[in-house]
Amino acid sequence: MNAKHTQGQWSWYEHGKTDTSPVKVETKDQVIAEVVYKTDHEERIANARLIAAAPELLDAAKAVLQIWDDLYDNQSDPEEREAWNTLRAAIAKAEGADTVARDFAAGVYPDIAPAGHYINMR
Repeated sequence: MNAKHTQGQWSWYEHGKTDTSPVKVETKDQVIAEVVYKTDHEERIANARLIAAAPELLDAAKAVLQIWDDLYDNQSDPEEREAWNTLRAAIAKAEGADTVARDFAAGVYPDIAPAGHYINMR
């Protein structure tokens, strides 16, 4: 499954410095999100940073998972498989496969085959 999120570098900036000022996440062309929830300003900045990092985090997670699949082909112990399945679930959630993501997180696929068996990660 391919993500359909806005491509390009995401960044954040403060739209004012008051306790009620929003923090925006944007590309060079458009606003992606405006963090305005009733939290303190520091928390809004932290949330905006996390949102702005999402595309790079997704790409990094997919790259690490692909390397792991290529090298180990599901030869890890159960605790390691659980960690990798959690990563698969997070990637699936980010790419819109929420039902499958919930199944992974719930352990429906405890002995999952290499990436792509249930979710096409490539």
